[in-house]
Amino acid sequence: MATSPSTLAKATVTSGERAIQRVGSATNVSPEGRAFNLINVARSVLSGADIEQITQDQSLYKVEPTYALRNSYGDNLLWDFWIGSFVEEEMSKARGGPNNRLPTKDQLCFADRATQLAVKLLKEAPASPTKLQICFVASLQFKRIGNTQGAQGCDEFIQQSVKNCEDEMRASPEAIIEAVSVLNSMAYRLAPVPIPSGTLASIERKDLGQSITEDAARKSEELRLRAMKLADRLPSDNHVRRMVHRDLVFFYRHFDRQNLAEEQKQILFELVGVSDDKILFPVSQFCGRALWWTAATGQIAALCGMG
Repeated sequence: MATSPSTLAKATVTSGERAIQRVGSATNVSPEGRAFNLINVARSVLSGADIEQITQDQSLYKVEPTYALRNSYGDNLLWDFWIGSFVEEEMSKARGGPNNRLPTKDQLCFADRATQLAVKLLKEAPASPTKLQICFVASLQFKRIGNTQGAQGCDEFIQQSVKNCEDEMRASPEAIIEAVSVLNSMAYRLAPVPIPSGTLASIERKDLGQSITEDAARKSEELRLRAMKLADRLPSDNHVRRMVHRDLVFFYRHFDRQNLAEEQKQILFELVGVSDDKILFPVSQFCGRALWWTAATGQIAALCGMG
């Protein structure tokens, strides 16, 4: 049974408050960076990390998400996996099991306060290409804590922001990419279809063994198609635009809708200029890098540290 915000407010976590204020007031980190760090700290505590130890960890408030979650394509792939990990954690907790421990009242209180401060920082922060994604994760965290009001506020902000992007034909590429990321994460939450990520096997979205209802699949498809419509405003060589169509191939294949999967594949072929199924997967390079949109086979050599 979820704990209400009023119940959470009665708990006192003095050492936790110090940690929250330290992370939330780090002046050498952007507001969205502080929000990102607060959410990760709250997640650690909900998962069993010791609150007293958290107060001593000096590395908790020095991370900028734009550096922690970037890759050579400048897209949202690692952001998507970060968000996806929260979605998968939520589903795992919902299924229950012997290893799913319940957080204590102090842990719930700490996480609620940290997440509330994260949302406050996001609201006060200027527009940024990560604001919407962090707010989506804050919503998931509020749901886990049992703060329905906090989750609703985040969801309303997300829905309005995405709608504004859809309605504004001159929306920036950064705003489009962020909205696409959140729409696809919302779709994955409804229907966790495992989509192969190629060489990033260690953080691959896995099959959660969850049955997907027809209604959930339909709503998930609607969100993915909204993401596709936004992504199609980007140039044909844009990595995010191509990935949206590529992921839809696997989404439709999962539900054995082969005609629609083939349709998306042909759109991808046209965008890339290569008609070969090999482009559905990246080519592995040295240093763990991936080269997308080529039909070349084998490992392509690249010097470490050279871009």
